[in-house]
Amino acid sequence: MNKRIRKKKLKKKIECINYKINHNNQIRKEYKTDKSINGFPANLVIPFRNFGLQLNKSILIRSLKRGEY
Repeated sequence: MNKRIRKKKLKKKIECINYKINHNNQIRKEYKTDKSINGFPANLVIPFRNFGLQLNKSILIRSLKRGEY
């Protein structure tokens, strides 16, 4: 019972990470051609943020496939 609940929580975390990655990509598209103060940090920081999220997602998926939850 507890293992099934932990598995659901892990899947929920993965879905949340997917949402954050999609949201970051949407923000990046909005500021792609923007040369203002807001555009520069968006284009600089968002790829690093997405890389960290994708790394965390891959670790969670690996643990889910192994059954370590």
